[in-house]
Amino acid sequence: MGTELWILIGVVAVLVIYVIYMYNKLVSYQTQYENGFAQIETQLKRRHDLHLQLRLLLTWLNSISGGLLRHLGHVN
Repeated sequence: MGTELWILIGVVAVLVIYVIYMYNKLVSYQTQYENGFAQIETQLKRRHDLHLQLRLLLTWLNSISGGLLRHLGHVN
């Protein structure tokens, strides 16, 4: 009876260790998944901010060049 009990305890211990290993693996996959989407979201926010800055710059340049072109048109 003693040998079978030790074999059963060993099998249960191996199963418990396997379940813990798989749980940790799934948690690490979930963390990688969340980090990946967080990085994508950050890049999209940066792109959006740069787009707004570019729009403001082009509007400003258009107002400057428009005034300059109007001024040059009146000179000729």
